[in-house]
Amino acid sequence: MSEAPTTHFETSSGAVNTGPGDQNIYNYLQAMPTLSKDPAGRTPRTLAEEELGWLRVHFENPVQYIEAFEKLKEQSTVLLDGEHGDGRNAAARMLLLRIADGGKRLQEVLLREDERSSRQLDPELIDDEDRLLLDLSRSSDDLWRTVEPELSEFRESVRQRRAKLVVILPRGVSHRLGPELTRLRFVIERPPGMELDIVKRHLRVAGIDPTLADTTPNALGKFLVQRRPLAEVATFAQYVCKAYLEGNNFPGACDKALEALQGHPESAENLLAKVRNQSARALLLAAAMMQGARADAVHRAAALLLEAADPTASKRPALQHPLLSRRLHPLSAQIDAAGRVRFSELGFDIAVRACVWNDFPQLREILRDWVGDALTVRELDDADRDALITRFAEQTLACRRPRDLLILVERWSRIDNSKTQLRAAASALIRGLHDREFGRQFRSSVYDWSTDDRLPPGRRKVLVDVCRDDMAVSHPNAALVRLHHLARREKHSTMARNALLHLTADDHRLRRRMLSRLGSDLSPAAYERGGRKHEREDVGLFLDHNAPEPLIDAGIRTHPLISESGVRNDLTTGWAAVFRVAPAEQWTSSVHDWFSTACAEPATFGVLIDILIAACDRRGDRLGALYSAALAWTAPASVPHAEATDFPGRVLRQITAAPSHQPPTARETTPS
Repeated sequence: MSEAPTTHFETSSGAVNTGPGDQNIYNYLQAMPTLSKDPAGRTPRTLAEEELGWLRVHFENPVQYIEAFEKLKEQSTVLLDGEHGDGRNAAARMLLLRIADGGKRLQEVLLREDERSSRQLDPELIDDEDRLLLDLSRSSDDLWRTVEPELSEFRESVRQRRAKLVVILPRGVSHRLGPELTRLRFVIERPPGMELDIVKRHLRVAGIDPTLADTTPNALGKFLVQRRPLAEVATFAQYVCKAYLEGNNFPGACDKALEALQGHPESAENLLAKVRNQSARALLLAAAMMQGARADAVHRAAALLLEAADPTASKRPALQHPLLSRRLHPLSAQIDAAGRVRFSELGFDIAVRACVWNDFPQLREILRDWVGDALTVRELDDADRDALITRFAEQTLACRRPRDLLILVERWSRIDNSKTQLRAAASALIRGLHDREFGRQFRSSVYDWSTDDRLPPGRRKVLVDVCRDDMAVSHPNAALVRLHHLARREKHSTMARNALLHLTADDHRLRRRMLSRLGSDLSPAAYERGGRKHEREDVGLFLDHNAPEPLIDAGIRTHPLISESGVRNDLTTGWAAVFRVAPAEQWTSSVHDWFSTACAEPATFGVLIDILIAACDRRGDRLGALYSAALAWTAPASVPHAEATDFPGRVLRQITAAPSHQPPTARETTPS
C-alpha cells in the first residue's frame, strides 16, 4: 500500500514523490472550456478514473483494514489512527471506494466549510449515500476538542442518509476518546514485509517479473530496512520500474532508484560549490526547473535568471558563447535526440532545486520573479509551463512561503488579454489548493477575492475556472460559496452564473445548499441586517435555480427535494423576493414552468401552487399577478396538458383555500 495523494481525490496515473513526507499530486481538471485544461486534453472524469484505477491496482491491505471495512458497513463511520507514513490516507480512500463501488465520488469534509455556520461540522452538507473523508491528522488538540462534541450529530446525519464517513484522527487523542468513539477506532499499521509487497506489486503492474525482487539486491535490501513512509516506498518502486524499463538490469535499477529517492543531495551541493560562475549556475538552475523543455527555452530562461540575479553582470557577445551542449556537459545535463535538456541521473534535477531553495534563501524572491518572467518564454509549450509552475510550487511551499505562489497568481491574473498568464495563474492556484498544509490558506484567499467588488476581470476568470473545474471536484460546497459571491458581483459577463448553474445542475445537495443560501439572503431577517446590497442579483440567481423538474425528481435518492420542509421554506422565501422586486416579465417564464410541471405531475400540483401562493404573502396585488399569469398560461394553443382546461379556476380555488388569503385585486399584473 502507498500513501495516496493527500488532498485531491480524483487524479493520477502513477505519481512520483519528490522527497520525504506526504505525497501531493497535481492535475488539471476540465468540465467546460477552461484555462486549466490538461495538456493531454483529459477531462475531470478521465483523471478521476485514472486515479481510482491506480489506487486500486497498487493498494496493499494494512493491518486492521478488513476489520475497519466491516465496521464501516455496519456503523457507517470509522476512525483511523496510526503512525505517520503508514498509509492511513490511502486506507481511508480505499475503504470509501470499496464500500460503495460505482457510486458517488469521494468528497473531503472541510471544517467550517460554510462561512455562515458557527459549527465546525455541518450535518446539512451531507447528501444521500455520500462518501466522506474527514482528515484531522494535522489538527491541533484545541481543534479536536472543538470537533469531537459535534461528531455525534454529524455521524447520525451520515447514518440517516445512508452515507459513509472515515475520520483520520489527530496524533495522541486516542486515550481521550469516549467508549462510543473507541469502538469505531482502528489502528492502521504496516504488516511485516509490506514494503517488499509494494515493490512487487508495482513491478507486476508495470509488466516486470516480480520475482526479480526475491533476489534482494544490495540497494533494495538497504532501502527495505529503513522503514520509510509508504509514499516513499511507492516512489522507490516507481523509480525501479522506470530504470529497469530504460534498459538497466534489476540490481542496477535498484541502485538508480535509491540514488534518485535520496535526491543526490551531496552531488548537487558539490556541483554548486564547484560551479561558481554565475552564468553556469543560472544555466544549471534553469535546466533543473525546466528539465524536459527544449534547449533554446532553457538557454533563454538562464539568460533571464542571470539578468534577474545580477542586472549589472557584463554580457558576453553572442558569438563568443561556448556551445550550449558543452556548457551543459559539466552540469551533468545534455541535449537529447529530441532537442530537450535532461540530466543524466534520475532525480538529479530535484536535488538541484532543493539545494538552491534551501541554501540560497536570499534568492527566493528573485527566483519567484524569475519564474513569473520565464513563463513567457515563447519556446515553452503548455506542458513545460505546467512543469515549471509545479516545481516552483513544490519548492516555495516546502520553504513555507505560500505567499510567493499567491503573488504570482495575483500578477498573472491582473490582465485579461494573456491566455498564457491566466492559465498559469489557474495552474499555480490549483497547486496551492491541493497542498495539505496550506490548502486552507489558498481557499481563504479565493474566498477573499470572490467577495471583492473590484476584482480584476482576469482574476475573476481564473477563479471561476478553478472553482468550477477543480475545487468543485474535491470541495464542492466551498466551490459553490465562492461561485455565489462571484456571480452576484458580475457586471459584464455571466461566467460565474453559468458555472454555478453547471455545478448545481445534477447535484441535489448543491441545489439544496444554493436554495438555502438564497433563502437566507432574501429573507426579511437579511433585510433587517442590511442585506439588500445584492438583492436583485440574488433574485436572478434564484430564478436560475428554481426549475421545478430537479425539485420533484428524486433520482437515486429516497425522496425529492420538494418533500423537505426546509427546501419548501427557501423556495417560498425566494419567490416572495421575486414578487417583491422583479417585474412580471422577469419571472413569468419561471412561473409558467411551475404551472407546466404542476399539471404534468398531478401529485405535485398542490405543493407547487401552495408555494407560489404562500410567496404572495397574502397580498392581493401579488395574488392577482399570479392569477393573471395562470390566465396567460392557458391561452389557446399554449398548453398541451388536458389537465390545464380549468387551470385558472383550480389556482383560484387554491388561493381561496389558503389561510388568511386576500382576493386578487384589480392590479393583477403589476407586482409591488
